[in-house]
Amino acid sequence: MNRVHKWTLLCFLFAAFFVLGSMAGMDFILQKRENRLLQESGSEETEPPVAVWREPQADEAGKPDVSSEEKARQLTVEQMEEVINYRDSATDEVLHDPVSGQISMEEAIACGEQWLVEMGFLEEEHTGSKNAGSGQAGITAGENNGQILCRRASLGIKKERRNSQVPMEPYYSFWTVRFSGGTVDAVLSVNAVTGSVWDAEITLYNDMTRKFSWETLDLFTKLAGVQAEFENYVDINKTNTGATLAVKDSYLRAQVEYYDIVVAVGNGEDWNAGSDEEDQSMARDDIRVTEYYGGREMHRRRIIEYHLILPVAFSSSS
Repeated sequence: MNRVHKWTLLCFLFAAFFVLGSMAGMDFILQKRENRLLQESGSEETEPPVAVWREPQADEAGKPDVSSEEKARQLTVEQMEEVINYRDSATDEVLHDPVSGQISMEEAIACGEQWLVEMGFLEEEHTGSKNAGSGQAGITAGENNGQILCRRASLGIKKERRNSQVPMEPYYSFWTVRFSGGTVDAVLSVNAVTGSVWDAEITLYNDMTRKFSWETLDLFTKLAGVQAEFENYVDINKTNTGATLAVKDSYLRAQVEYYDIVVAVGNGEDWNAGSDEEDQSMARDDIRVTEYYGGREMHRRRIIEYHLILPVAFSSSS
């Protein structure tokens, strides 16, 4: 009987050692496989979707030549056409951190504010934002005399699927800068290298004094950094709500359009500006318009858009 118990005990110990050994061996195999996978792919760093901007040439004293750097950041008309055409055909957008040579989020917000001032949408004494945070996005709150209440920015680049692995030139990236305020909202596309605004959508609340004009369209084109002469005329659309300015000896065009919408106060109901309500009245001062349709108070908004564009013929032939 003792002999039977002895063999039973030996069999049990053998089985226990076998199970423990199998577990230890499996852990060893899994650890070796994990280490091999980490060595193959875990240490690989994700490359940014844009290339680093070339460094400015140094002068004889070894210091960077500031004038050559500023000149190098100015894009040619051909480069601007290539960027616009590419962005029009791209289907995706990738957010990324700025690389060397691209402006920071704080600089992009400052460029956007300065553009609003120069275009007449913001008074200069109301600028001077307090920027917080860094990286792809940041929000700054703090009322500036009731105009700009919030600032937000994100950096991204349009990507075509077939070229998703090819780093683009850094001037293909744009900061999307958003401003929100009591009288004006703005969404601006700021080039990440030049700091100039190529696209803008401005929303004015109850302000009917600003329309498109030769002066604003000409100014927008200059502020966008177009290094060429413009035609001495603009093409105005049939409804007198938009105009296009051509750049000489190129396909590049600057465009401005505006339209009005009427919003019912209280119930969030949107109306077109040309509503046929019979019971209609209007109260107006220098800049504010309040309308009444059937006894309901309505507020008018004006949307103004500026864009650098290319004709359809250019896009289809490229």
